[in-house]
Amino acid sequence: MNLFLTNFSKASVYRAMAYLFNRLIPVILMGAGVFSLWIVLRQMEPYVQDSFLRWYAAKNTQTPVTLVLIDDETVHRLEPVLGSFPWSQAGYLRFLKALYKEQPSVMALDIPTSGLYQNHISEDSDLYASWQAFPRLVTGMTPIKDLNISPHHPDFYRLGLGVIHLPVNAQGRLRTVMPYFSLHQQEVFGSGFFPALSTAAFLEYRNHRSAKGGWTMAMAAPHKIWGKQLHVFQEGNPSAVQNRIPLTSMGELLLRWYQPVSEDEATLGITHPVLPAWRLFDKTAALTKTEQELLRNRIVLVGFSLSQLDNAYHTPISANHLGTDVHATAIDNLLSGHALQLLPNWLDGLIVLILFVAVFWMRLRLNSFRRGFFYTVAAMVVYLYIVFILLTQQNILVSILIPECLMLLGLFLGSGCQEYMLGRRLKNLSKMVPSQVYREIRQKGMQLLGAGGDRREITVMFVDIRNFTAVSEVMSPTDVTRLLNEFYTAIQQVVFAHQGTVDKFMGDGALILFGAPVHHPDHARQAMAAAQEILVLAPTLCAQWQNRLTSVTETTIKGNLGIGISIHTGDAFVGFLGATDEQLSYTAVGDTVNLCVRLQEMTKHYDTPLIVSETTWQTVDSALQPLILRKLDTAEIRGRQAPIDIYSLTPEGLLSEEGS
Repeated sequence: MNLFLTNFSKASVYRAMAYLFNRLIPVILMGAGVFSLWIVLRQMEPYVQDSFLRWYAAKNTQTPVTLVLIDDETVHRLEPVLGSFPWSQAGYLRFLKALYKEQPSVMALDIPTSGLYQNHISEDSDLYASWQAFPRLVTGMTPIKDLNISPHHPDFYRLGLGVIHLPVNAQGRLRTVMPYFSLHQQEVFGSGFFPALSTAAFLEYRNHRSAKGGWTMAMAAPHKIWGKQLHVFQEGNPSAVQNRIPLTSMGELLLRWYQPVSEDEATLGITHPVLPAWRLFDKTAALTKTEQELLRNRIVLVGFSLSQLDNAYHTPISANHLGTDVHATAIDNLLSGHALQLLPNWLDGLIVLILFVAVFWMRLRLNSFRRGFFYTVAAMVVYLYIVFILLTQQNILVSILIPECLMLLGLFLGSGCQEYMLGRRLKNLSKMVPSQVYREIRQKGMQLLGAGGDRREITVMFVDIRNFTAVSEVMSPTDVTRLLNEFYTAIQQVVFAHQGTVDKFMGDGALILFGAPVHHPDHARQAMAAAQEILVLAPTLCAQWQNRLTSVTETTIKGNLGIGISIHTGDAFVGFLGATDEQLSYTAVGDTVNLCVRLQEMTKHYDTPLIVSETTWQTVDSALQPLILRKLDTAEIRGRQAPIDIYSLTPEGLLSEEGS
């Protein structure tokens, strides 16, 4: 007993392991493949988003920002006026005075402060005193070099410094800017957050510098949906928030880019009006009215565009985007509220999952790959339109490549799963139907079979070997098997010739379907033709079996072998039934099948090889009814309340088949 239990346990464990291996390994491999694809798509997603941002870059017609660029021509033209480059403190001050005369609202210098101070008390004092003459001046600094700027004059921090550093990602691309830097010197900077040059210019333009010299801004508590936000508030009242600046999870400002101002400026990605710095000192031609309007009451951003200085970045707009224009773009984003928002990772992933599952489920429900492909492409186009609307109307940037690819993946995985399920369901069907019918089913898939089965009108035929039980008792198992195989082969050949389906062989009987799984409008006529052909073959088969029986046994058997056939037409449920996938088989169930079996049992009582129900008789051409069928009786059927008319073949009907 213990040995039996041990063997039973081992067998159970082995079966369980085999089941898990066959089921889980494909799932694990598919999951690993999807995860690997996800990783690859995550790496490619930013490049697709960059292209999308470039294609749908907004027109920047209302910008209040002008670029005054110190280029190679400026250095050459102004050398007699400001000295050789790099200019001295006096040269920069003279330049700022010339710019200040044009009455800009804010002057922002994309120039490191470390290049201006000398660390000498007298010279730095002069610089500090001179800068105070420009009340709305924002000067640039780098986070490392300028932290300890001029220890003799810490008030330099109160002049409106902004960090000019522009961070790039691991791929060397610039898509975001840091709007602030936390330098942990709250006693110096007031709020503890030190703004970037673009943020400082924005705050200066909106009059958000505090009386103490700091900036009236602070990090807000993370938003439930959008995450981090930078709040700009009224001085002394942090609750009176005037601007909510959306940030990424890393605290960065995701920029909405603009179209270049002209084709000539597209190489440098310049998207703002430009004035060469030398025009401020041009004695041959004064500034035109248009040039004056580019400076008056605007944010003037001064920067370098020198061949000897690398101030270019790879952005969605250009591979050599001028850094000063990037600062200007950030200022415009802050002023206009065009800064982009990213969906949280969990929400972005949920949307991708929903789209994938929706397409996958849709493909499983549809029987046609062509329709599934059409709907998937339509869903992809609609999703792209939604992405466009979110970007242009709501300034929300969502994933593009990942959802599109996973929708296609859902389509093909759904097709693969449907093909797999169809293959398992059709595993035994190839032996039940003619080869041409099977090919048609494979081509059209579950569309012909119905998803999960359906109810339709079919014709059922039941064929039985009469007196087989008595014969099988005296024959050897080998002879019985041989006899049945000959019977099965003969029946199958005739049925296949008339587009029928062998539902199942049941001992000495066979259940045949016409009109399923592939529907034919003349399924009743096909069943009648098959029955006539079987009855033509029956005498020859029965004679062979009787002779073989006589040769192998001397036992006298009451009655001879014969064939009994019944045919009935009606509605039945047809589809795949089975406890497991391995046991699934295509079959028909319902009253139509039960009645056909009852009619076959009555062939012995009426001593006729064929009984046809009234519904089948009604489908036969009225001109041929008297020649083929004759009314046999109005019979009471076991299990049914109302009697039905039954019919059988006339001698002419049988002879017509023999003659053909």
